[in-house]
Amino acid sequence: KKEIIDRILAIISNEITNKLEAIKEHLLTLTCSNNQNSKPIELSWQIYENLQIPLIGWLCVFDQAYSHQTRIEHLNQIADLCHNHVLVAATFNGLISLAAAGPASVLTLNTTWNQPQLFGQVYWYRTNGKSFGFSPLPTIRQTSADNEDLNSPLRLSWLLDQNIGGYRAGAIRSLPDNSMWHKVIYCN
Repeated sequence: KKEIIDRILAIISNEITNKLEAIKEHLLTLTCSNNQNSKPIELSWQIYENLQIPLIGWLCVFDQAYSHQTRIEHLNQIADLCHNHVLVAATFNGLISLAAAGPASVLTLNTTWNQPQLFGQVYWYRTNGKSFGFSPLPTIRQTSADNEDLNSPLRLSWLLDQNIGGYRAGAIRSLPDNSMWHKVIYCN
């Protein structure tokens, strides 16, 4: 059974790696022309609810259902593509429900348990074997994912390196088998 699970995880990891490589190759071929404004829209390092602006200059580099078993290596691979800023989001039916902008380095943080780091107005964490996400406040409770202030609409938490997906998009929790909610990362 473990061999089957390990094989499935290896296949998924390879698929994600291949997709990221394809995105990276595509990014290397892009050029700007026609005197169009190529400057990306600037987002402050803060938390956004129901973001409904065109993300000009931002590229979606990760889009997986909340049921996806996200791993540290996925975030590391995405970090290789993102050199400036990231927008980490939870989408529902393709619409950004909750998001936060920050430096690309948030994807490679190595925070200790329950000790997020402040970037702009957002507290970010990435704790190996626990979770990745953000909070408006420095207090988080990583039982695995962040379970602090369960009614807060401004907290996002994804389980990392665990055998289930999920966990939180604002006050909506659990989501281990949910395919309507997606984990999304944009970079510019």
